[in-house]
Amino acid sequence: HVVQVVGLALGDALQMATLTPARILGVDDRVGKLAPGYPADLVILDRATLNLTGVFMGGEPVGDLEAELWASSTV
Repeated sequence: HVVQVVGLALGDALQMATLTPARILGVDDRVGKLAPGYPADLVILDRATLNLTGVFMGGEPVGDLEAELWASSTV
C-alpha cells in the first residue's frame, strides 16, 4: 500500500516493515534482516504488482503457495 498508493520507495517500505519494528521491539539482533545467523523467514513478492508469490520459514518454502492462491481466488 505505501509503495503503490503513497509512493514510498520499495527499500524504505521494506525497512519500515522489517528492521524498524525489530529495532523498536529490541530484537534487531535476532530478526529484521537477511544476514548470517538470522532466521531466513521471508516473503517473495512479484516485482511488478508486489503480489505474494512465495513464503519461506527457516529457509524452507512453505506449502504450495501457487495452489493455495489459485484455490482462494476461485471461491
